[in-house]
Amino acid sequence: MMKIATVENNILAIIAGTFTATIAAEEIEAQFHALTHFPDRRAKIELGDLAERLNQFAAHVVELWNKACAPIPEQEIEAFARRHVDLTWRYWAAEGRCMNWSITGPARFPVARNEKRMRISDARRADLKAHEAAARKAAKRKAFPHGGDDEPIRSGDPVALQKIMTRIEETALAIDRMKAANAIIRRMEKDLVRGHDCRRRCEHRPFPGSRSQRHQTGAVAVPSRIHHDQQPRRASSPATAPCDPRKDEGARHPKPRTRDKRRSRRDQGERRHRAHPVDLSR
Repeated sequence: MMKIATVENNILAIIAGTFTATIAAEEIEAQFHALTHFPDRRAKIELGDLAERLNQFAAHVVELWNKACAPIPEQEIEAFARRHVDLTWRYWAAEGRCMNWSITGPARFPVARNEKRMRISDARRADLKAHEAAARKAAKRKAFPHGGDDEPIRSGDPVALQKIMTRIEETALAIDRMKAANAIIRRMEKDLVRGHDCRRRCEHRPFPGSRSQRHQTGAVAVPSRIHHDQQPRRASSPATAPCDPRKDEGARHPKPRTRDKRRSRRDQGERRHRAHPVDLSR
């Protein structure tokens, strides 16, 4: 990884081509007196962030030019470092005009003026990000003037026709691979369905020797043991005949006779009259 900025003993040293710069933490510490209780820590953090951005851009440029098989353009890295350091100083200056009421005190705090200064500081911070993104895009455009492999084919590319034919062949091969994969998937699905149907038939098939199997095949169950001296059964006598439990139950448990208690006196009188008739001719 290519490094153009290093921080040692709270001092940032930048060397990019003909551009050199040194920034100490004490020089920018005063910019953060009204923002934090520890301005020295904030100064060290800002120097580390600047060194990291510079080194990441340099590593990105080296990677691009290695892919393009071209010499490393130190002028591009130098221009980026010079411009980025200038924008960073502007950001630090805008940040130094902001205040934090927890540091300065809430009494007579200029709210509206501080909000305006904070918006300016945020804009300076956004300029840093925008400059880095634009520089990366410009470096890629210089490394690959006719576009990369993952970009659309440009009409100004001298080998545009060859790229188009290559891309068409790759697309055709991809389509053939997808067709073969779909055929394999459909074949596997059919095999799975066929295996499922066979499993269902085996589950519903009757067990050999069962009643349903004998009924289907017309087989008749034959007793396993046959006595050759077996004689026909004799007619059972009344004494030895098996009794019907329904008929025998009434004999064993006779139903008790109960008098009807709901007879009226009139019915009782008629019965007595029939038993002892009276001669009315006297």
